[in-house]
Amino acid sequence: MTHSEIIKIINNIEKDWIDKILETRRCHTILCLGKLEEEFYKESIDLKAISVLKNQLVDKFNRLAACQEGILNEFLKIEDGEEAYNLDAEAAEEYRDRYLSAMADIDSKFGKLFW
Repeated sequence: MTHSEIIKIINNIEKDWIDKILETRRCHTILCLGKLEEEFYKESIDLKAISVLKNQLVDKFNRLAACQEGILNEFLKIEDGEEAYNLDAEAAEEYRDRYLSAMADIDSKFGKLFW
């Protein structure tokens, strides 16, 4: 095996590892967001449950954002990582949009109650 072939294998392993970390973080964030949205649209709204879920979502999203930033920087260190960086940045945008939409829904429905 040549040096460049070894580097390519290492880069693929690193990218797979990075993808797994992000996938796990995103899954946790989406599950929490789903629970919040489910609670938010019930006929009988449980303000305490919404407050707890909102706080959990903010925490999970902040952790995801920190992880995302670090991992995107790691993608740039990997040979041919720019394409992975761009794809991952697009995926992150979808999560950010959904998160911001949920926060806007809570703010419009409950105003300053949760802030």
